[in-house]
Amino acid sequence: MSYTPPIPHSSAARRRGFTLIELLIVVGIIAVLAGLFLSTFGRARNAAAGVTCASNLRQLGVAMHLYAQQNDGAFPASANSNTTGVDLPHDWVHWQGPDPLKVIDKSAIAPHVRARGQGLQKLLRCPSDSVESHVVPYPYSYSMNYLLSSEIGKGFNGGVVPRLAAINRPAEKIILAEENERTINDGYWRPGEYLDNNCERSRWVCEWDYLSVRHDSKQAEYHAPKAGVLPKQRYRGYVAFVDGHVEFVTRKYAHDPRHLLPSNEGSGEVPPDPEP
Repeated sequence: MSYTPPIPHSSAARRRGFTLIELLIVVGIIAVLAGLFLSTFGRARNAAAGVTCASNLRQLGVAMHLYAQQNDGAFPASANSNTTGVDLPHDWVHWQGPDPLKVIDKSAIAPHVRARGQGLQKLLRCPSDSVESHVVPYPYSYSMNYLLSSEIGKGFNGGVVPRLAAINRPAEKIILAEENERTINDGYWRPGEYLDNNCERSRWVCEWDYLSVRHDSKQAEYHAPKAGVLPKQRYRGYVAFVDGHVEFVTRKYAHDPRHLLPSNEGSGEVPPDPEP
């Protein structure tokens, strides 16, 4: 019986483990894929939050419009904080006191929305808003253009309460805005004002109640607001207009007197952008 020697295995046929370089390549690929996934997921989540925020403002804007129709064309009060810590009966949103949930259903616009209690609170909050970071315990994300309010607006309208029928270009006038989470401190949005005589209206100054641009770029949100300066003007945020529709507008647009005053908008301009 003849003997047949075994055929030696070639080096290509031998089983072997991954080298360190191969492992590092695999780990790198996984890291890149994970980064792409997280980035896409983050953008999708922010987009969804933006859609919810726009929907909230649309419902609130329609409620404002309905309120005006039932109150001789006048909008509610601006819900600004006051020394008494008590809401005015006609404040658009009731929020002052130790328990905002107890007063929310007394809000002037409450009869015009299909939400009560916690449901109404949810409607007043943007999903992306960090309520804990607000400078005061105002628990909501939206504020009202004070220039159109029934109690303060008349001071900028020749002593007359701004009324729906007398507002120039209502589809261009902002009634509600999503305000920057570092400036929002009540339901009163003060985007700017004229410092000269009402008859002249040429010295427009932007105030520090900045429009939030979190849905455009969180990096563009401003954390050190300062009166008289409007930074990052090209970034956009959500606002509701007098006619009830909602748009994604630039900060420059939102702080322009032409989109804020009920009439006699003047010739004032938004100051140059110190931080484009």
